[in-house]
Amino acid sequence: MNKRPIKIIMDTIEKLSLNLNGKTVLTEVGTGNYLYTPIIPAIAGAKRVYAVAKNTKYGNAEETINKCRIILNELNLNQVEFFIDTVPSAELGNVEIITNSGNLRPINENILKFCSSKVVIPLMFEAWEFREEDLDIKYCKQNAIKVAGTWENHPDIKVFDYCGLLAMKMVFDANFEISGNSILVWSNDHFGEIISKKFEEERASVILSNDIEVFYNNLHELDFLFICDYDESRIYFGNEGIFEIERIKKINPDIVFIHLFGNIDLDFCNNNKINISPLINGSANVMTHTLGYVGLIPILRLQVAGYKVAENLIKNNYSTLTQIL
Repeated sequence: MNKRPIKIIMDTIEKLSLNLNGKTVLTEVGTGNYLYTPIIPAIAGAKRVYAVAKNTKYGNAEETINKCRIILNELNLNQVEFFIDTVPSAELGNVEIITNSGNLRPINENILKFCSSKVVIPLMFEAWEFREEDLDIKYCKQNAIKVAGTWENHPDIKVFDYCGLLAMKMVFDANFEISGNSILVWSNDHFGEIISKKFEEERASVILSNDIEVFYNNLHELDFLFICDYDESRIYFGNEGIFEIERIKKINPDIVFIHLFGNIDLDFCNNNKINISPLINGSANVMTHTLGYVGLIPILRLQVAGYKVAENLIKNNYSTLTQIL
């Protein structure tokens, strides 16, 4: 067993004083860093943890479960029960915490109607990043189910700052240096602010904007555009896209578009010789790479903090970490 993830988890549990003694948790077990999602509450003292696995493009459900079981056995933890695809409704009445995790979504009446009204739901990210397609917030409010986001840059975790490092890694992947580059960060939110600041610290010439005229006025000198506008739902390239392909090619055919967020159709870009990085499709409101692409610390700290938000909701302790919806 790799002891480093467990050390990060235990250090963060101690720093945040996370205590889930006696609690029953419904969460997921995923691949990579998300293998530890059910392990965290078990370490924090939960009485029972239901962990849902699914077959995805990232891995096989049975294999994922087996990997998690090995770690749990080495830690002498036996309170995690695994399910594939869904948890039987009979078990849901005991659940006190439901994490807003990918394998559980959408979290709606189909799940919540079997739960106690005392169940709480931590989003595991900031409240302003909430997506209605993930969680039926109307049903939650009608049934007094508490939901809250996590302040990602709380002084005890400082997770959101890792977005700057994530952006840097994505830029390096695209074969740019940052230092000495002319960059437009396409955003008008906190992602753009953090990433622009990081690029400026690395001595780049940076413009932060999601104004199309600002883009075209500076296009001739840009090395790349970094797309990180969380709320933008329109497509970036296509018949009704934000950017005009022919206009871009006339002014600066070598510009590269690096996308952290946004509707990006890779096949369309390849067919139209648009320089895209990474070479994968992009979606609105979904990170092309999560903070786990940087390393273990940001994801594990954020998950521990999310569980602390759940504990706070149960105890009606609305600290600065907890962002009530």
